[in-house]
Amino acid sequence: MVDLFRNRHWDLVSKRGWYYLISAIILLVGFTALFLNKARTGAALNYGIDFEGGGLVSYRIAGELPSSKHAAVIQELRSTLEEKGLTTEVQVSSGGLNATGDVVIVRILMKNMADEEKNDYLNAQVGENITPAVESALAAQNAKLDSVVQQPESQEVVTGTVSQELVNNGILAVVLGLLLILGWIYIRYNIGGFSWRFATAGIVALSHDILSLIGIFALLHTVLQVNSPFIAALLTVLGFSIHDTIIIFDRIRENMRLRKGRTFAETVNISILETLARSVNTVLTTLFPLIALYFFGGPTLRDFVAAMLIGIVLGAYSSIFVAGQLVVSWSKKQDKVMPGSLFAAPEPAMAAATAAPAASVPVTTAAPSVPAPQAGPDKDAIKRARQAGKTAKRKR
Repeated sequence: MVDLFRNRHWDLVSKRGWYYLISAIILLVGFTALFLNKARTGAALNYGIDFEGGGLVSYRIAGELPSSKHAAVIQELRSTLEEKGLTTEVQVSSGGLNATGDVVIVRILMKNMADEEKNDYLNAQVGENITPAVESALAAQNAKLDSVVQQPESQEVVTGTVSQELVNNGILAVVLGLLLILGWIYIRYNIGGFSWRFATAGIVALSHDILSLIGIFALLHTVLQVNSPFIAALLTVLGFSIHDTIIIFDRIRENMRLRKGRTFAETVNISILETLARSVNTVLTTLFPLIALYFFGGPTLRDFVAAMLIGIVLGAYSSIFVAGQLVVSWSKKQDKVMPGSLFAAPEPAMAAATAAPAASVPVTTAAPSVPAPQAGPDKDAIKRARQAGKTAKRKR
């Protein structure tokens, strides 16, 4: 992969208008999906139980269920409950260090329902639908519940107050992360008066990743849910994206000192090309295990992994094609040559040394102004003149 990008001379910076257009289209499609979802269903995104509210029921299995049978139990249980009109999340997990038997956890989504109604609704669903469905799914895998009365081990309701608190905490976590990143970039790249430009470009690129990811989840709302793991994926994507962006910013800062005599736009372009192989390699080595996890990790992890997959691709795009390009667009001095002092106007000597002549024309360099010595009698010249006169007389 390194050889693929070595000694390439692509002019990426000059095409930044196209990159901005692509980003604008992604954001426009995402915001359109958000508004259409809000108009059709009353919710811009397909919120999970954590954010919408619902019930959680857990059942203890008699003994340990082989991990190879977990997916079959989950799939059959979800299918049965969906036929009953219930939107659920199902998982099978270990019972813990001090407990015997695995645990089946069923989460039920309760939309547009008052908090006082949720307990009665959950109790009715547990007795009529959920417990029989769990027993049937376990029996198909030669397992059963670890209870004589065949009742859930625990059940609880996630109220609207709790779900709203989770939403607020998630938003607070994202905003706090952005502010900390903004402060760090400002301190780290306080060079040449460009600190705010680097910091703002980094935050705009991260905001691009967040809004684009939310928009894509709105577009795919029928298959992807927004829940607590989505917030975890969002924060992870922010960390990945800013890490890749900082690598490019570091190279820009280094080249600003090493590659004198180039415009700022040229320096940014060279820096992106020099780190391009590293960025592509990092993205691919991250995507491959996530793709495997998406297809073989089960439905419980699917929304989280999908957010990671989409977010990492968006983060790589923004770090290469958005962040550095924004600094160039913002810079009023992008077309000035950078001499010894950063972003100063080029001195005449430096400009003459770096300017390429239009044609190969010999250049005459003036001699230094040194006082000429006083002219005196040249004895050798006088002697040669006298000798030439005597020779002429003999010929006559």
